[in-house]
Amino acid sequence: MSHVIKVKGVKKHFKPRKKQGEKYDRKSFVKSVDGVNFTVNEGEVLGIIGESGCGKSTLAKLLVNLETPTSGDITIQGKPIQQLYKEDQKAFRRRAQMIFQNPFDTFDPRYTIAKVLERAMKIHNIGSGKDERRKMSVQLLDQAGLNPPEVFLNRYPHELSGGQLQRVSIIRSMLLNPDFIVADEPVSMLDVSVRAEIMNILVDICQQSNKAMVFISHDIQATHYIADRIAVMYLGRFIEEGPANEILHNPKHPYTRALISNSPAIEISNMNEAITLSGDPPSPINTGPGCYFYNRCYMRRDSCQHEYPEKRVVSEHHVVYCPYTVEQKKGGVSLKKVALGTALGMLLAGGVLAGCNPASSEGVEAVIVGADGDPQTYNPNSRSDDFMYPVAQNVFNRLVKLNNNQEIIPDLARNGKYLKMDYCIPFTYMMMSPGMTVNLFQQKM
Repeated sequence: MSHVIKVKGVKKHFKPRKKQGEKYDRKSFVKSVDGVNFTVNEGEVLGIIGESGCGKSTLAKLLVNLETPTSGDITIQGKPIQQLYKEDQKAFRRRAQMIFQNPFDTFDPRYTIAKVLERAMKIHNIGSGKDERRKMSVQLLDQAGLNPPEVFLNRYPHELSGGQLQRVSIIRSMLLNPDFIVADEPVSMLDVSVRAEIMNILVDICQQSNKAMVFISHDIQATHYIADRIAVMYLGRFIEEGPANEILHNPKHPYTRALISNSPAIEISNMNEAITLSGDPPSPINTGPGCYFYNRCYMRRDSCQHEYPEKRVVSEHHVVYCPYTVEQKKGGVSLKKVALGTALGMLLAGGVLAGCNPASSEGVEAVIVGADGDPQTYNPNSRSDDFMYPVAQNVFNRLVKLNNNQEIIPDLARNGKYLKMDYCIPFTYMMMSPGMTVNLFQQKM
């Protein structure tokens, strides 16, 4: 699969605006985007999440040449966008389109919807005449769910709701059949009732027309819904990037964990409490050599202050810019192994061992924990070794938790009572073969 867009080492620095009484060195710059690298393939959606002010919208403008990068390269199918723009501005606009956050700012209030769409077609030589363009406009509005389309064609932008106008904005971008689309906070200004409809339109566009898309948002759930991959941005840099499900349910960077832990609808592995960060993000002016997240990080070390962390590969498609993650090993034994052993030891001491149903696992000792799923699915006689890891992970997630200092601690008691005892899991999986358990966690965690 070929790269539609490739971004390599892109930076965008601005001179700071001086406020009364403030003095800046002439060499001071606001590092809005500071060395970003990524690619997007055909039919793929890259979601970019982060706090307001982290540089997401500036990056969006760079991708469609509304801003010129200070340094670095942006290419569309191997050709630099600055070169494409200089050679033929009209042709470039047909290849790269942007959906903006506020649709009311992107329409001329003097034009009806019909004139907006037909004017774009005429400029780009789409349709052979006025009648054909009008027919195409009717079809586009009908596909976007704006019915009856003949009524909407004669309306002005201010006569439409935000959701209706955003639909027109989307179909206006798509009628040019671009190679890739940048959607910058396309649903943030809309009512919750219409957000899902707009998201479904964007999903259909990517799936049916095989377009590449960069979806930018601070809404984690919306990004998870539409994106194949997610990149987390902090002060102009990507700090973690990987498959959407892996980023949201197994984040590695301390900032990513804090960001996602405050989304109530998303469950993070081994975390039962939201993380509250102290302090504010540092100034993006002359950020210094160390990690930008240093002053707010709950896992920081002295070395983080002096050197920006290098990229660490978590899995084939998952990278993080932090050497200190939850699975950090100390003395050759990972914290997960220590916590799991401690938790199981406490479980044994608490006397909560019981025998399994003979029909499901004959003669096998078992430990009972609160586990999801059908009890029959844990029958060791009907499962292969591939099933061991999710079982072990399920047990682990219910026996331990992270406290506010991001330390793994036993979680056997809640409100003075043991965890709810629901299902029977084969004890031999966890304790009778300790070597197997060690190998399991070494390979999978």
